[in-house]
Amino acid sequence: MSEEGQESGVKRSSRLKYVPFYILIVILVIWGGLAEYANLFGTGQDSGLTNYVPWGLWVASYVYLIGLSAGAFLLSSLVYGFGVKQLKPVGRFALFTAIVTLFMALLMIFSDIGQPSRATEIYLDPNFGSMMAWLVWLYTAYFLLLLGELFFAFRVEYADWRGSARSGFRHLVAKVVLLGKDELSAATVKRDSSILKVLALVGIPLAVAFHGGVGSLFATVATQALWHTPLTPILFVLGALFSGGALLTGLIVFFWPRKDSAWRDAIGYLAKVLLVMGLIYALFQWAEYSIPLWYGYGDVREAQSLNSLLFGPYWYVLWVFQVLLGTVIPLALLYFGRKNVRAIGIGGLMVALCFLAVRLDIVIPAYVAPQLQDFFVPNLGANYSYSYFPTLFEWQLLVFIVSLGMGLLILGYRLLPLVEKVLPEYAQGTGGDGIQVSGVRAAGSTQHRHDESRA
Repeated sequence: MSEEGQESGVKRSSRLKYVPFYILIVILVIWGGLAEYANLFGTGQDSGLTNYVPWGLWVASYVYLIGLSAGAFLLSSLVYGFGVKQLKPVGRFALFTAIVTLFMALLMIFSDIGQPSRATEIYLDPNFGSMMAWLVWLYTAYFLLLLGELFFAFRVEYADWRGSARSGFRHLVAKVVLLGKDELSAATVKRDSSILKVLALVGIPLAVAFHGGVGSLFATVATQALWHTPLTPILFVLGALFSGGALLTGLIVFFWPRKDSAWRDAIGYLAKVLLVMGLIYALFQWAEYSIPLWYGYGDVREAQSLNSLLFGPYWYVLWVFQVLLGTVIPLALLYFGRKNVRAIGIGGLMVALCFLAVRLDIVIPAYVAPQLQDFFVPNLGANYSYSYFPTLFEWQLLVFIVSLGMGLLILGYRLLPLVEKVLPEYAQGTGGDGIQVSGVRAAGSTQHRHDESRA
């Protein structure tokens, strides 16, 4: 068989092995879409929320997804703002991931609000004394900045993906980002590089502000003692870096098309960042929970919420999903398995998936303590209960948004030039940070051609 035929066969087989996964995504989007339709048009589906517990799975998922977006963007800023070479191959992919997860988060909170059409009032008649109004304006600025930064990243790095833009959708993308031109002059590339760097640096305080703003929205609710602490906004930002970086790491380990030295260096760098961020987040979380319980001071409702979180009906969410599966095991994999790509990828995905438990532990336990202590509360029925557990309908709508986001990531991965060519400094297989890759050959001539065909 000719070399071109072998390359074509590799490309075809790499696509076919993901077909069952694509079919599953479509099925989940359709099944979950039924819940979204019922939610928007009110066809009688019920949630587990009550008059005493107005926030549940959907609000926790919104906070979780918005953190993934902020974390992915802040990691991309290491590339375009500070020139971190190890992450350069994944810069555009990190930006696109931030856009998709932002879309998922906004769709989640719109679904929870029930009247998303009224969101226009925040633009037409804003009340800037409201933290929520500030959040909407910050989200808008952040979304526009993401689009602008991805646009200039495509322009500046056109030389890296021009070979895949001779026809098809990528050719159309090239026409758009080049504004109809065939090439960019050196002066234009230099100017665009400066703009890209400015956008990345400006985006850092913006991302910190909007996700810290989400934490501030919780912290300013003075009636909820569990949230009303100065550490809440800081924990939100640290959690965004930890979870967003973990998601990016897992995706790159298991779905990146080229297993070359640049890929290994990126994973090695991300593993170190994740390990440090995980330890810092765990330290701050320990301080947040341990001090009120140890000394027993503060609002009695805070103690009740913390006791419910630690030992109440949702104890397994904290101890199993957050502590064991979302912190201890992943950090152990990142440290003891730091020379093994698969261990790093598994640790990253475990953090990214289980971090939803962290957000659930923030939102739900705050509502288990009655606001009026030592008062008789009559039994007014299920709608006036202090207990909550998500219904199948709530999980179904979450499945719709997650599967839709995964579908958008796959489409972007396939259609947009998000995967960079091998950088010159890695062309001879240098670098790699000593990470072992089982069953993967070094980036040589034949493997390099196969990798480009998959990209």
